[in-house]
Amino acid sequence: MMIRPFQSVPGLLSPLFDELVTTSHRMSGTRTVLPPTDLIESDDEIRIVIDLPGWSTDGIELSVERNLLTIRGEREESDTKEAEGRYLLSERRMSSFSRSFILPRGIDQEGIEARLLDGVLTIEIPKTETAKRREIAIQNGGPREIGPGE
Repeated sequence: MMIRPFQSVPGLLSPLFDELVTTSHRMSGTRTVLPPTDLIESDDEIRIVIDLPGWSTDGIELSVERNLLTIRGEREESDTKEAEGRYLLSERRMSSFSRSFILPRGIDQEGIEARLLDGVLTIEIPKTETAKRREIAIQNGGPREIGPGE
């Protein structure tokens, strides 16, 4: 096996980094996650779709300030003291996330709607009429003649 300098270093450090991150999560009892997210643009809107299985609307906050859309979530799982049995592994105590997106000009902030259905958060951000794509007709003929008053 040939070792390539610089290319194999991240591969060597990756298990160490993973262990440090996992250990810090175990020690703090909190786990930060970045839920899978899709951004979709159509002629009329921008749609953000985020997978949040097991989350409820109570633990999710959605806000817009100027042109920054922020989605935050925090949840605490059932208290381990009340559960029967002895835990051999407990990774579900608390989790949180925060995602921010810079919104383009020409969106209707007042018209933003969000819904959570079957563990999928969908945020619909409508575009204003001026931001929507439009076709421009191309005229036949040469350059337009400029009159004396123009």
